[in-house]
Amino acid sequence: ELWIRPPLGYIFDGQRLAFDPDEQIQGTVRLLFETFRRTGSAVQVVRHFSREGIQWPRRLASGPRAGEVVWAALEHSRVLNVLHNPRYTGAYVYGRTRQRKLGGGQVRYRRLPQEEWQVFLPNVHPGYITWEEYEANQVKLRENANGYGADRRKSPPREGPALLQGLVLCGICGQRMTVRYYVSQGHPVPDYVCQRRGIQAAEPICQSIPGSGLDEAIAQVVLEAMTPASLEIALEVFEELRARKTEVNRLRLAQVQRAREEAELAQ
Repeated sequence: ELWIRPPLGYIFDGQRLAFDPDEQIQGTVRLLFETFRRTGSAVQVVRHFSREGIQWPRRLASGPRAGEVVWAALEHSRVLNVLHNPRYTGAYVYGRTRQRKLGGGQVRYRRLPQEEWQVFLPNVHPGYITWEEYEANQVKLRENANGYGADRRKSPPREGPALLQGLVLCGICGQRMTVRYYVSQGHPVPDYVCQRRGIQAAEPICQSIPGSGLDEAIAQVVLEAMTPASLEIALEVFEELRARKTEVNRLRLAQVQRAREEAELAQ
């Protein structure tokens, strides 16, 4: 049998996985699933744990303190790891990720669809949730990622008028800032927001910067640095941006049309 380290909340009892006898660890894992069941959001799970002062356990796997349990604030990535792990249903699973080597010795892992898992044996050990709940959780997580996740799969990439999308780094924590829009006098106005820790650990955002003033300052610097040659290049870039905006509008219109057609078919 292919050996895999037991997920948090389990221990090996002979050749099988069993619930961790530490009731505090068991209860914390169950609370994570219960909170997601109630809120439907991994971010809300993190916020609930933070608000209630509940920490998340981790069993050290190596070193002189191997086997010892340490407790720390729950983070968004750990919630996702638990919710995406089918072993919490009682299944034995192997080979559900594939790695790809990048430059500089880095490795990126990609989750595989269930039909590509190397081994899947249901009901091998006791589960914290049912397989049906696991599948429902995956659907909900995909919906959340589509609507609100970092990739925003249902929206055209780099949409919006902000000049510095994807380019601004937070001066406090060094993380890349995202763009958030609000409507003023019928026009979208950007703010640059550092919300990584807000998502990951339910902490307040580092900072938020009004985008209109920043964009105006950048535009002024660019205009002052213009030469005839650079102006010609800038005009070409402007035409490209205008074409991109046209494409964005086309995609948005297509999305609306597709939604209308789906609604009509559903009637």
